[in-house]
Order: sequence, then structure tokens, then C-alpha cells
Amino acid sequence: MDRDYQITCTGNILREWQSRRTTLAVAPTGTGKSHIIAAICKAVFPKRVMVLSYRKEIILQLRNTIEQETGYETGVEMADMHTHAGLFGHKQVIVSTVQTQISKHNGVRRMVKFPPGEFGVLILDESHHAPASSSKETIDYYLTNPSLRVLGLTATPDRHDQKALGQIFESVAFNYEILDAINDGWLVYPDQRMVSITSLDISRVHTTAGDLNSGELATVMEHERNILGVADATLQIAEARRTIVFTASVMQAEAICNIFNRYRPGSADWVCGETPDERRIIMLERFKSGDLQIVCNCDVLTEGYDNPWVEVIAMAAPTKSRSKYAQKIGRCLRPIPKLVDLLPNPDARRMAIACSQKPRAIVLDFVGVSGKHKLVNTADILGGDAFCDEARTRAIQLASEMGTTCRLVDVMEQEQAKLEEERRRVEERRAKDRARRANLKASISFTQRPVNAFNNLDIDPTTGAWDSGRRLSQAQLDFLRRSGVDAGNMTYKQGMQELIKAKYRASKRKCSDGQAALLGRFGLDPTRFTGAAASKVIDKLKANGWKPLTHHEREEIYNERGNRARDRQVQGEIESILRASGG
Repeated sequence: MDRDYQITCTGNILREWQSRRTTLAVAPTGTGKSHIIAAICKAVFPKRVMVLSYRKEIILQLRNTIEQETGYETGVEMADMHTHAGLFGHKQVIVSTVQTQISKHNGVRRMVKFPPGEFGVLILDESHHAPASSSKETIDYYLTNPSLRVLGLTATPDRHDQKALGQIFESVAFNYEILDAINDGWLVYPDQRMVSITSLDISRVHTTAGDLNSGELATVMEHERNILGVADATLQIAEARRTIVFTASVMQAEAICNIFNRYRPGSADWVCGETPDERRIIMLERFKSGDLQIVCNCDVLTEGYDNPWVEVIAMAAPTKSRSKYAQKIGRCLRPIPKLVDLLPNPDARRMAIACSQKPRAIVLDFVGVSGKHKLVNTADILGGDAFCDEARTRAIQLASEMGTTCRLVDVMEQEQAKLEEERRRVEERRAKDRARRANLKASISFTQRPVNAFNNLDIDPTTGAWDSGRRLSQAQLDFLRRSGVDAGNMTYKQGMQELIKAKYRASKRKCSDGQAALLGRFGLDPTRFTGAAASKVIDKLKANGWKPLTHHEREEIYNERGNRARDRQVQGEIESILRASGG
């Protein structure tokens, strides 16, 4: 293992383990997670290591890589394959599946044969599955050893899974995104092709556990016109390139395969979980050698399949899961063997890929009516956090309209730049408008009638000499207290003004002090508004961006509240209250 990011990843993991028991490393498909696992096995020697994954194909690949790179004899615990569990004659590294670990024999979990105290490290490959109950049970079993350290490895955790993963792994030691690996020249860039199928409608498919309901999706994708649309577009775009088609059901995989062979006899085959091992091995060997051009599969080649000659991925099973999508397109991102490993820098590696037999990969996404579903595509995988959602949405729309393969990152960069320019212009207009309003306020401030925020009847609360020594009666104080006003420290004059306001509000439901102050800022007379009317005017001011009112606009607002005769009647009522209160 001599790639710089693999060395960095290993160092970060060991450093995290100094203060934490569990940590996670993220590295995309095709960047050599098995080499990182082998490096960890060497680094922690003589501690024993238990490596767990989920597919038997991955288990056998892990065993071969670990033995080749470490020289340690590696045991396999899976199905009818068993390894010694004791301290004497034991294997330094054991690889197993989670399913094997939790399987029972005579009512006892198989993992019980491996005492947790015998292992110093537990490594969980494809750890986006870790939140599942079977994985958690296995991890918890080995964590009964207080000195155990746990590492999770995954290509791309789904955003929906990140919270669940955070409950298992205390930190992220390393995060290497697909676009990082492409820019560094370790992976091939995937060109995007959005293929529109008019009969494809998944708007009525429900969401189950964060993704499209598999049964309902299969029913849609098995529709004859959709199968024909997928097959026709794939044949035209893939031409002679080796292609993997991911389907939503076994029936769909078989049907599309038959159409391929109808047009190009012997070009395609299909595989599912029930395909016998011997037939599957022969088929995939033919595919790798080029004797077979297309393999249609239902949930078989998603993880653990390594064939760098694959150039096209046809996503005939739409998904909302970022991790599933990333796993699938990862099958076509490896460069051809031994092309880039000895080259010294990213520029040299990218140039070698561009001049190779596989200068790019192609990802076909089939689009139709999706309704409210937000389907994942390469924009989500390549964009990461570098592009906003609107830039991604625009790029996807443009890719659909182009009808040709395109570099989606380039389109996203263009749209992001346009959005930033649009936002800059909007901000410039806002800044000019703020400056204009500031100048306007400065020029008209001396013409505005000052409104005292102390009350909404605009009565001066100062105390005259004739009020000296006078106090509100207890009845008046009680009335104010019931109205929510504490007049204990007020002068007689101030208390009288509050009393007038309280009585007036009680009889006419006039606006509050806060409403009065805000209306006054816009040159409006608060005495002419009830609380409800003031609230409506303030809502309109807010909707208008709090822009200053012209004289004409103020008059229009007054006219909505009633004519001047009614205003004079209100003023007469105020004077009556003043006289009745002894003011």
C-alpha cells in the first residue's frame, strides 16, 4: 500500500484510537479499502483482528488481499468454512460475515466461539449496514472487551444514515470523496446521461425506510414500455462497451436481458441472488474477459464486485439512497488495471486515464414523472457540499434537456457561478436601495410629526406644577393593575395618562404602545387605529420591506380606516374621558 491517501487514512485511524474506541473511515469504491484493512492488521500486530463484511465475495477478496500484503495466515469463518478459535495455533486475522456471526447452532450464536478478549481490533467493512440490529448485536458482543478498538469502513454513507452511524462510531477519522479521488487521478470521471422515458411514472410509489418501496417500484419498472425504453437507450448509448444494468426486480433483469439478446444475440446475461454459485462464477468470468458485454442484475453486483473494464452503468432501479447509488456507480469508476499506480502525481494519472482504452465512464439515469420523490443521481454524488441544491437542480434539468452525455460537475460549476452572480446583483440592488432609503429618511426626518412611544394617544406625560403632591386613588391604581400597568412609581400626570389610555383601550380596543411606536415611525397617527387595524397596517408595511411611506400612501391608509368625521368623533370621546377623569 503506497497511495498517499491510504497512508493518511491509516495514520488517522491509529491516532483516533488513542482517545476513542470506535471510529469511521469513508473512502469511495475503487480506492482500495481492502488495502487499508491490511495496513491496519500490520500496524496493530500482535493484536488479533476480526474483519466482518456482508457478502461472501468480499470475504474471499479480503482474505486474499490481507494474506498477500501482510503475510499473515488469514482464517475464514463463513457457511461451511471454519477456522480455529483458540489461542494456540490460531490465525492472526479472521474474516467473516455478520450473517455467519449471528447464525445459531443448537441455539447458540456462532460468534460465541470467538471470545472477545482474544481480539484487539474489530473491522466492519461496508459499515453503512452497521445500524442494522444484526450488526449492532455483533459489535456489542465484541465490545464487551474493554480494550477493543472498532473501525468502520464505507464508500459513501447515506445522509439518512449519518445520524444512525453517529450512534455507533464516535468520530470520522478520514473522509475521501469520489470527486477527490477523480481529481487525484485514481478514478475515472463518470459522464452523465439523463434518459427520458415518457411512460415511466413513479409518483405513486411510496417511500419505505427512506427509499422507494421495492415492490411498488418493481411493478412500475416491469411495465413493458419501460423495459423497452431502458433496453433501447442502453444499447444505443453503450454501443460495444461493457455494461452493468441494475434492476428493481429479477423479472425486470430477465426481461431486459432477453431484449438485449434479441437485438444482439449472446451479448447479455442476468444474475440474481438465487443464481447458483457455479453459474454465477462462469458468467462473471466471461463478462470480465469481454466474452459477454452486458450483465443485468438485481442486488448482486452492488457491493464487492471488482471489474475495472466496466464502462457503463444503467440505473434501471431509481433510488433515493445516496449510499446505494454511490455503490452502484462505483462499479464503473476504476481505471484499467496497472494504469495509474506507478505514476507520481494527479496530472500524470489523469492524462494516462484520458489516453487509455477507458477514458471515461457513462452513467445512465432513466427519468420520467417522479412526483415529490427526490431521486439520487451523479450530481448528488459528485457535488457533495461544494454546490448548493439549486445549482444541482439546474444542472440536472439541463442534463435532461441536452440529451447527450455531459460532465455534470462542469454544468454544476456553471450554474453555481450563475447563481452567485445573480445573488451578487441582487445584493448590489439591495445595498443601493438601503442607501437610497437612508438618504430619504435623513431628508424627511425633520418633517415627521414626533410620536411619543410612551403612549398611543400622543399626550405629553410631563408633570405640571399644579399636579405637585397629587396621587392616584387606590381605585385608579387597582384599575391600572388589572390593565397590566404598574403605576406605583409614576407621577400623578403619568398615571393619569396611563389611566386614560387604559380606559380608552377598554372601551375602543385601541392599538398597543408597541404598535403605536411602530406606526409613528412611518408618520401615522396611532389614535386613528384599533389594535386589529394597526396589526393589518403593520403586516402591509412588513410585506413592503419596511419602506418609508409617501404622503399619498399615508392618506390611502387613513381612508381605509374611515373618514375625518369619524376621526373627530374619536377625538371628542378622548376629551370626554379627560374631563370625566379630572384631567
